[in-house]
Amino acid sequence: MRDYNSIRDEWIHLRKIQKNKKHEIDYIKQSILGLIVDKTIKLAKADYSADFDKYLLTAIKSEHKQTLDAVKQGVKDKERLSILESLLPNVLSEEETSDAITAVLSKFEKPNMGLVMKELKKIDSIDMKLASKLVKELI
Repeated sequence: MRDYNSIRDEWIHLRKIQKNKKHEIDYIKQSILGLIVDKTIKLAKADYSADFDKYLLTAIKSEHKQTLDAVKQGVKDKERLSILESLLPNVLSEEETSDAITAVLSKFEKPNMGLVMKELKKIDSIDMKLASKLVKELI
């Protein structure tokens, strides 16, 4: 996963190119990166934190979900979605998710859904919907 500074720097670079008007730039990518930077800053300020990397994934996931819903309704195009998906970390496969759940379950004598899901949430690349389904099957 890329860090906040690399995404911010790419966005600034695209803005500089746009001002020079010497090159064709990807306006969609520029707007998405700007939106992600803004959301990350808002999330960090709301928590009085300067650790933008902590909030970057939340901002990307939020925008990805909204764009996915808009694409399903035919409001936005798939190009925005593919740009956002390129920013997301790779998601664990079902087998890898199951292995992670098994490891978390082994930590608890008497595991419950809440405790297990809380531990799984710490793994950035896990699909929480899939994890929830698998935890229900394993408990």
